[in-house]
Amino acid sequence: MRRLQITTLATGAFAVASLIVGCSSSGDGQDAPTPTFAPESTSATASATDTPTVVDVDPADFERDGRTIFNYRTGASDSADMGLCVVAEDSAASDSTSVTCSGIAPDDAPDIEVPPFERQRPGAATITAEGVTYTLLEGVPPAPGELQDGERISVGEASCALEEGELDCTVGDTGLTVSGEDRAMTVAGDVLDSEYHVAPDEPEITEDYAETDEPVSAGTTCGAASGNTLVEVREGSVSCLTAEGVIDEYRERAPSEGGGNTLAMMVGEWSCSIPSAGRSAELQAGEICNGPDDVVIATPPGSVPQ
Repeated sequence: MRRLQITTLATGAFAVASLIVGCSSSGDGQDAPTPTFAPESTSATASATDTPTVVDVDPADFERDGRTIFNYRTGASDSADMGLCVVAEDSAASDSTSVTCSGIAPDDAPDIEVPPFERQRPGAATITAEGVTYTLLEGVPPAPGELQDGERISVGEASCALEEGELDCTVGDTGLTVSGEDRAMTVAGDVLDSEYHVAPDEPEITEDYAETDEPVSAGTTCGAASGNTLVEVREGSVSCLTAEGVIDEYRERAPSEGGGNTLAMMVGEWSCSIPSAGRSAELQAGEICNGPDDVVIATPPGSVPQ
């Protein structure tokens, strides 16, 4: 009788056993046993789920003049419109790391005046462990590189991560987020007093027209003296009573009837909306309404009820 020979093939995470059976002297054969398999390894699945969504990059690749400088995009990946961030660390003080990023400041940010530049809206914000300071980002050399989506850069207490088109920077408990095509900024933390901050202009008060139908000219701020809704007549002529009535009705209905991000809707013959952060800064308006006869009315920045 010929011997039975067993050959084992090991491949990957399992082994296949093959039984080669010879014929007996009588010519009778034997059925080969059913092969068995070892359990499939789960290591591949585990490694896939453990893959980090944000990868840390080396700050040294972005170093220039002793600071970490990088560009970023929160719009389309092929957009030419880029923002800029500067991370500075004082080696003598562990708690003095700062991050300054360009973007559109929120409506409630104060105007600034940084010599030799004229008074203007902030073009950047600086965050430290103590809080937020609105500023300008001028005179910075070109960034050595661009922070890509899915990357994070950390220097001292500071960390900035770009994920799904949104830049999030933190220093301690203070935060700065930049998002959207217009790079709108939102901050978390105390807004610090600054020598560059400018007190807001007091509304022009000549007399109170709020309770009359007397038309007022462009440049008039309604409601300042009476404590009613503040509305500025930007173009044309309309009574304060009408202007305040339009804004009051818009505010009442917009949360449920307004469309899109700007809550655009009609109030009678008036087309009203809340401009985007960038447009709001440009127009210096919280809400804006266009009415008949080319009349334009607007509320002050930061006056939109939350």
